[in-house]
Amino acid sequence: MFSLHHDFTYLDWAIVGFGSVLLAAHFFLFLTVFFTGDLGPHPRLKRTQEYLLLLSELLPLMGLLGTVQALLFTFKAFGAEEGDAVMTMAQMKTFVQDFAPALTTTANGLFFLIPNLLINALIWFSLPRVPSSKE
Repeated sequence: MFSLHHDFTYLDWAIVGFGSVLLAAHFFLFLTVFFTGDLGPHPRLKRTQEYLLLLSELLPLMGLLGTVQALLFTFKAFGAEEGDAVMTMAQMKTFVQDFAPALTTTANGLFFLIPNLLINALIWFSLPRVPSSKE
């Protein structure tokens, strides 16, 4: 995973866990579709694929939530201090440590979204096409 030498937050672990479960579900659905052959349309498989795609789209939103949360925490911590307008090295180090979760949650959300979308696209191309009623 992406680590900037800090402990993962609970949201990081939620993204990693949820993304891993979705990745495994996508992989097993792909294997199911790939090895069933051309048996005709599978409406339940198509619906499952759509649900997995919808759930995968939550990953970057969870990352964005972590970004906003870390930014609010970081700026709130520095907004409470009165004093000089120039940051000391200790303050800068604290700022970077508080800001790191903003980057890792976003990176983890995107890290798990991309393979989920790729496998979902493979499933979409592997599903048999249903002839349209207009033909």
